[in-house]
Amino acid sequence: MSNSRLALETAEFARDKGCYEHMHSALFKAYFTHGQDIGNMTVLLELAQKNGLHAKELETALNQGRYSIQVTQGADEARRLKVTTLPTFFIEDLPPMPGAIAEKAFRKALQDLSKQ
Repeated sequence: MSNSRLALETAEFARDKGCYEHMHSALFKAYFTHGQDIGNMTVLLELAQKNGLHAKELETALNQGRYSIQVTQGADEARRLKVTTLPTFFIEDLPPMPGAIAEKAFRKALQDLSKQ
C-alpha cells in the first residue's frame, strides 16, 4: 500500500498549474489500474511529465514541501469532520456516508433528499 502523501502534494501542484482533474485521474489510474506506487517520487515525476507538468518543477516543490501545508490542512479538516474512511460522502443534512456505497443506497439518499 502506497503512502499517498506525495501524491496528494502532487495533486495540489497540478491544481496550481490548472490541470488538477487530469492529474487526479492519472494518479487514480496509476494506482488502481496499474498498481503503481504513487508514494514513489520517480513514479510521480513520470506521471507529471506524461500529463503535461514540468517534472523538475514538481520535484523541487515536493522536496521543499511547498504543498505540505495544504495537505495537512485537508487532513485536519477530515479529522474535524470525523472522516475515518475514504471515500466518505457528505450530502446536505444527511449523516456522512463512509466507504464504498452501493449505487442503490446512494441513489436512495439523493432521492430522499430531493423529496424534502
